[in-house]
Amino acid sequence: MAVRRWASAGAAGLLALGLGVHPAPAQAAVGDSDLAVGEKIVRGGSVADCPAAISGAGPSTRSIPADGAWRTQNLDRSGVLGSSKVRGIAVSRGKVTTDSRGASRVDVSISNAVSLTPSGASPCSISYATNGSTAAFDVAVTKKSWLVLGGTVRGRGEVIGSLEAQRMDGSGRVAIAPGRSATVLVPSGWYAMGAQAGSRTNVPPGSTAPTQSTSIFEGFAAIIPVGTRRSLSGNGLGYVSVDHRDCTLNRVRLPFTSRARTAAAKITLYVNGVRRAVLTGSGLQRTSYTLTGIDPASTGAVKAVIRTKSGSTLTVSSTSWACR
Repeated sequence: MAVRRWASAGAAGLLALGLGVHPAPAQAAVGDSDLAVGEKIVRGGSVADCPAAISGAGPSTRSIPADGAWRTQNLDRSGVLGSSKVRGIAVSRGKVTTDSRGASRVDVSISNAVSLTPSGASPCSISYATNGSTAAFDVAVTKKSWLVLGGTVRGRGEVIGSLEAQRMDGSGRVAIAPGRSATVLVPSGWYAMGAQAGSRTNVPPGSTAPTQSTSIFEGFAAIIPVGTRRSLSGNGLGYVSVDHRDCTLNRVRLPFTSRARTAAAKITLYVNGVRRAVLTGSGLQRTSYTLTGIDPASTGAVKAVIRTKSGSTLTVSSTSWACR
C-alpha cells in the first residue's frame, strides 16, 4: 500500500475556504465546519479515445455543527471511462468537538474503494480517485496550545490524503500524510484544520489488466491548550482528584473530598516521581492542596497515594499537556 499526501491539499485544497485575516480571538469557537465526499478523474488522450459517462450519488459538501456528533456523507459512482468500467465508493464520517477550556478537535473515519476494469486495450490513460474530508474553519485559539495530528490507515493500492492545520491568514501550515503523526506548539490566533483521505487507481495506455484500490482511514486534528489534563485514573478518586495545570504559575490544584478528610490516615503526593508532601492528621482537614514549582516542560505527572484508616492503599495518577 502506497500512502501519499494529497498534492491539492492545503491553501489550494482542503483548507482553502474562508482563509482571511482576523483579530486575536476573545473566546473559544469554531466558525464553520464542512463534511464532504469527492472524486477526481484524469484522462490522458483525446475526448474520442477517453469518453466519460459516470452516474450515481456524486461529489457533495455540507456544513456540520461543532456538537461532537458523527455525521456521514456518501459517494457511490459507476459508469465508463475510456474503455474501462469504473466503480467508486466513498463513505466520509466526521465530527467536530469543542470544550469550555478552548480545545477543538476534528475526527474522521473515511473509507474509499475504486476500481477500473478495461473491456479492451485503449490508447487512453485513466486515473480515478474518490475521497472524503472534514474541515473546521475560524477555530479560535485563545492561548498557546498544542496542535496534534494523527491516525491510522489500512488498505491496498494507493492511498492519498492529508491531515493539516494552518492559521486563517495562510501561515504556519502543518501537514502530514495519513498514517503519520505530528505534535506542534502553536500561538493563539484563528486556525483552520481538518483531514482528507482517498483511494486512487489507474489504467495505463494499452493495458487490459483490471486495477483497484481500497482504504480505511481513521484520524484526528486537535488543538489543545497548554496545561490541559491529559489523563486521570486510579482507585482513589473518591478521595482526591487533580485539576488542569496552571501554566502561568506552574502549579496544579488537587481537590479533596469529604472522604479524604474523614477516612484517610495519610496522603502522600508526588510530582514527576519526586515526593512533595505527606499529609496526616490536621493536614488532611482541607478541601484542596496545591502543588507548585512544576517543571513547565514536563508532563506534570502527579500521583497521590492514600492510606485509609482501615489499612487500604489507594492511588490517583494524572498527567497534563506540557506548558512549553
